[in-house]
Amino acid sequence: MLIFLGLERRSGGGGPTLFSYNKRTGETSNLGAMFSPDSPYSWGTGEGWYFSASQPTTLYLNNGPRMMRFDVMTHAMSEVYNVETLLGAGRVIWQMHSSNDDHVHSATVKDSSTYKELGCIAFDDRHPTSPTFVAAKGDYDECQIDKSGRYLVVKENVDGRNGEDNRIIDLNTGNDTIFLDENGAAGHSDLGYGYMVAEDNFNPMPGAVRVWQLGQDLSGANQAHAAGQGTLVYELSSWSTGIGHIAHGNSKNAASNSQMACVSNASRDNLPRVNDIVCFRLDGSMQALVVAPNMSDLNAAGGGSDDYWKIPSGNIDVTGEYFIWVAGCSHPDDALSDDTGADHSGTDDSDAGTGSCTHAGSDSGADHADGWQRDVDEPDERRRERRDADQDRRLQRLPGRHGGVESNGERRRRLAVLDRRQQHAAIRRAGGQRHRHDAIGHQLRHSPAGRRR
Repeated sequence: MLIFLGLERRSGGGGPTLFSYNKRTGETSNLGAMFSPDSPYSWGTGEGWYFSASQPTTLYLNNGPRMMRFDVMTHAMSEVYNVETLLGAGRVIWQMHSSNDDHVHSATVKDSSTYKELGCIAFDDRHPTSPTFVAAKGDYDECQIDKSGRYLVVKENVDGRNGEDNRIIDLNTGNDTIFLDENGAAGHSDLGYGYMVAEDNFNPMPGAVRVWQLGQDLSGANQAHAAGQGTLVYELSSWSTGIGHIAHGNSKNAASNSQMACVSNASRDNLPRVNDIVCFRLDGSMQALVVAPNMSDLNAAGGGSDDYWKIPSGNIDVTGEYFIWVAGCSHPDDALSDDTGADHSGTDDSDAGTGSCTHAGSDSGADHADGWQRDVDEPDERRRERRDADQDRRLQRLPGRHGGVESNGERRRRLAVLDRRQQHAAIRRAGGQRHRHDAIGHQLRHSPAGRRR
């Protein structure tokens, strides 16, 4: 398995650096910097770069208006497209994504002078002169092509109400479907083949993650969708934190209910599963696997001034067998260890070295040794009572709105909107900061869905 890390040159690192991991022996090797010191790419952080799902040595990266393919072994570079050639001068691309067959690519298009988001481009290399451009119509966030290359998901607040909505665009038919925030639209999410795994901030359950089929009706109210649409697959125990980063790079061209996804997050609160790497099935069984503690210390030095940059935003490899994330640890040592006694090899990191954090663990309700279990142990009724009480306490602290009396439902919706706005404000405040972390990998040994075929 090949892994790349952005190692800060100003701190002695070599810039974007390639590592290999031998899945049979566990040996990790530093293969060296991917770019020579005189290359402008050597100063890149690696943010937004990613490996192809079908070409093992191909890395996608952006350079102003151009999307590039880079072979990490031969160092050959080629252009996929230039947005200025397709849409006109004064544009750059950001937040790229690709279909698993490497034919369709999406990216946010920005003004090269002001960096204002102009919209989203979808480029199909089989029709290189006919890109799809979706102009921003509201408070624009980002866009992503699904793994099949058919559906484009654009995240923006299209109606000026509540929070972030979604536009689901079928590139085959041109249909543009509005999926409203209050009906379950995605904030944090990842896409599979024709479906979306997404956090739903309007759901009655905290940290609810649901699966949406992109080609089916999305117009129902939050709890009034057609059967099989919006399946609840994971949830948290408290409204005090969000779900964090959702990763589904292991998606296969098969039914969503036969697959799994993972989440990574960090919190200053000692709550169940918010300081762990957790994977869960997408079949509605509510079975989850706590893979490992996240090794992250939000109080550790480095990593930027905002917690957002210190939160592990991990990736799962295409086989579904390995999950890799970064963590800011506070105690230098020779190994990375968790409370189960398992060792996690650190990378040969010339910048930050190998770090170690002993994680106190959390009352996760899932057992590290026995694998997949229901994500909580207490009865459903007791869980809901506790969560309702937790939300009621937050509602009582919520300042009243001027100009009328609000129902409990209206206050809950406003609370959800405020939570979402706070998350986006943290992301925007953190723009431009860079972090310095150790890299950690963990094999999903206990996952039947993650075993290599």
